[in-house]
Amino acid sequence: MVYPNPSANEVNFVLSEEFGDDYVISICNSEARLLNSYPCKSSDRIQRFSISEYKNGVYYYRINDNNSKLLQGKMVVLH
Repeated sequence: MVYPNPSANEVNFVLSEEFGDDYVISICNSEARLLNSYPCKSSDRIQRFSISEYKNGVYYYRINDNNSKLLQGKMVVLH
């Protein structure tokens, strides 16, 4: 779950269950260009990141664990 969505300054990723391994949250723009990648510990179920530098638009996130895709979705930035 990602909230708030849309967001202007910060976005929170809340994972419903702990993953067995550490994972990475990747943020891409609408052209699939990687903008940021955030390594996270398996025990951290809530992650908060600043998105204030992103322009208005739709962005996509992927959550990967050992190179396998676990979750994906989109978020909207609206300042």
